[in-house]
Amino acid sequence: MVACPVTRWESETNHQTLHPTLYSPPHSPPPRPTRCYSHGRRTRQAPPWLTILFRLLSYHIRSILSPSRLPPLLRTLRGVLFPNNAPGTSSLFPPSSEAELHALRRRAASALWGLLPTQVGRLYFGGRLWRREDPGDEAMVDEVEGLLMVLSDEYCNKHLMYGILELILVRLMPELSEKSVVELWDERLG
Repeated sequence: MVACPVTRWESETNHQTLHPTLYSPPHSPPPRPTRCYSHGRRTRQAPPWLTILFRLLSYHIRSILSPSRLPPLLRTLRGVLFPNNAPGTSSLFPPSSEAELHALRRRAASALWGLLPTQVGRLYFGGRLWRREDPGDEAMVDEVEGLLMVLSDEYCNKHLMYGILELILVRLMPELSEKSVVELWDERLG
């Protein structure tokens, strides 16, 4: 029989009477290299001011989203979005003529073009960043308007909405991806 040396933990807790091969002191498993662990390592290597910033952000997020503040915050948000617990009246009216529809689409395209950083927009819509001639904002807005024309098709919109609805239902009830609704009804009711 091989003798195991008595460790400090065993001597402090008076467990010398146990057989050394049948008893070993509790130990924690080695840390696994998961994503959270690797981020933790990078945080330890970060400059001290960054860790202080992380702690400060964590503190403020926890204080803002504390369980005691969350219900009033949600109630206020609901009151702002739905006054008198009902959806507000719409101030937007659909365009009545083709000219108004084109102006609305043009305004939406120019607003989307304004959201993109210039270099990203030119790369995506204009082809090259290093082109000497400036394609101009009007050409870029025309490209964005061409992309928005896809959403004007009724058939595409119907399939887009059905796809979004199907995605939501499959996320809520994953068994719908494996069986049809009729099969699930037969299984549960029959």
